[in-house]
Amino acid sequence: MVMEIGSPHEPGRISVTLKSDGRDGTWIVFHGNAGEIRRQLIATFDIEDAEGAPLFDLINEATRIYKSTGNVSAGLGGRVVGKKSDGNAATGSAWDKVAEGEKPEPEVDPNIARLTAAIEAATTPDALRDLYARNASYFTDPALLAAWQAKGKALS
Repeated sequence: MVMEIGSPHEPGRISVTLKSDGRDGTWIVFHGNAGEIRRQLIATFDIEDAEGAPLFDLINEATRIYKSTGNVSAGLGGRVVGKKSDGNAATGSAWDKVAEGEKPEPEVDPNIARLTAAIEAATTPDALRDLYARNASYFTDPALLAAWQAKGKALS
């Protein structure tokens, strides 16, 4: 969170910047006097029970909401905006499937998917051995190991 109070160009104005984690993350900026900033934060983040709360507390709550929403989106694949699920476990999200008592498909490790593609693309036994040597820890996955062995036999 960055808060600048006053500016030689705009006396009495406040600028509040909320940043997600990381240098390349997203950010949002609010400008105005203290009352305008309060209204913007309450409206933007739908903050309840904000009556009488100090502006600093509203900024901290908005920061918490902003960062946690970003973390859910980036880290867990969640979406805040978009088509809402119809709740049908057969076509809905993993969340819907769990709510219906089903086990969702496990998420594919992106490294396993990347290595599977690299195995398929390998054209020589040496390239295949090199791939294994550089990524040996991932070959504890039985399916990945089986794909590697099958490709090795095909290239022999």
